[in-house]
Amino acid sequence: MDHVPLIGKWQVECKEIRQGITMIGQRGTVGFPELILGSLLTLAAVAIGMILSAEVNEPVKVAGELLTGVATIALAIVTFLLVKATKLLAKTAEEDGHNRKVQATVDAWMKVREELDFSDLTKEKADKIQEAGDEARPQLRKLEAFSQVVNSGVFDLETFSKISGNWFVQQVRWMKPYISQAQKQNADAYKEIIQLEKTIQGMKSSPQDMMNAPKDMKSAAAKP
Repeated sequence: MDHVPLIGKWQVECKEIRQGITMIGQRGTVGFPELILGSLLTLAAVAIGMILSAEVNEPVKVAGELLTGVATIALAIVTFLLVKATKLLAKTAEEDGHNRKVQATVDAWMKVREELDFSDLTKEKADKIQEAGDEARPQLRKLEAFSQVVNSGVFDLETFSKISGNWFVQQVRWMKPYISQAQKQNADAYKEIIQLEKTIQGMKSSPQDMMNAPKDMKSAAAKP
């Protein structure tokens, strides 16, 4: 079988691969691992050309087979390292994303929190509840908007619950009489606030939290 044309083809391909690697390295579009892979592929192509050649002697063919084996092993190692590096980068990106989410939650809540000043309406009469609720409507709108963003998952629920969960639940309880009146006219009124309140209460009354809570809190939670 005439292998000369095949060898010529391999030589051309090796030359093109080397030129491509050089150009990519000059543009700086890939990293060091990609250059290693390209070099290994070039080495493998040269080795295969040496093995298929009919004009080279036996030692050269053996050398080609050895180069092929070395290139294969090195390629497997580099592939493993690339996979490991990819997983590490993905984990780092996930952690960075969570940190940014936490920071955005804190920053947004601190701005909203400064504008909130609700009154305790739990013992007020109906006319007083309506009057105080109407005055607090702009604050409730802001709290409703913030609650919607938390409920949607854009802001971090756990972070918000830790920094102001108890305060939030207390404020909602104070405004419940007015919210209940508003929901009689519109069932969707302040539904995001109520949903977030229920979620936070559920988080704080989880079995693990109850085990760690003081006895007086456990007794209070057990009451209807």
